[in-house]
Amino acid sequence: MKSILHIEDSLTSQVIVRRMLGDGYAFTVAASPRAAQVLLSQHNYDLVITDVNFPQGDAFQFIVPLRQRRSPIELPLIAVSGSMDAPLMNRLLKAGVNIWVLTGDKEETAINIAVACNLVLPSEYMKQIVVNKRLFPDSSTIAKHFSGEPAVRRRAAGQGWGGLWVSPSSAHHRRPLSDH
Repeated sequence: MKSILHIEDSLTSQVIVRRMLGDGYAFTVAASPRAAQVLLSQHNYDLVITDVNFPQGDAFQFIVPLRQRRSPIELPLIAVSGSMDAPLMNRLLKAGVNIWVLTGDKEETAINIAVACNLVLPSEYMKQIVVNKRLFPDSSTIAKHFSGEPAVRRRAAGQGWGGLWVSPSSAHHRRPLSDH
């Protein structure tokens, strides 16, 4: 069984991520970067999903030391935040995050924030792929679909970048024009 470490201090976000992933995973929650460091030193995980900002610091407290021990291929890392700007996104990617996720209560809100902060280009300049429960009923169909995407293959190899917007009902994945 695949094991996931979710680093999140919000109980609501913990429940949402757990529901989105569904059953079939060993799921561990750490409420702080410090607790995550302890768990990461004691256990092997297949995936880490982390919030970025915490009352006691930020995710960089464990991302940087983690990447000194394990590569993005060995342990994929997804950073999730409701507030992300271009400098933060770039810091996350340089630190070794595989995918960054901008959350919001509505798809349009997250997309508008991302465009306004120059995190992505408007949809007329970038390919947009909509992911929701209707189109992709479970995580295995999402993984199967996106495993062939050039941006996903490159990022899994530690190259390029990826962005994902998530609301409880759907998500968007965008990639630069050069990947078409």
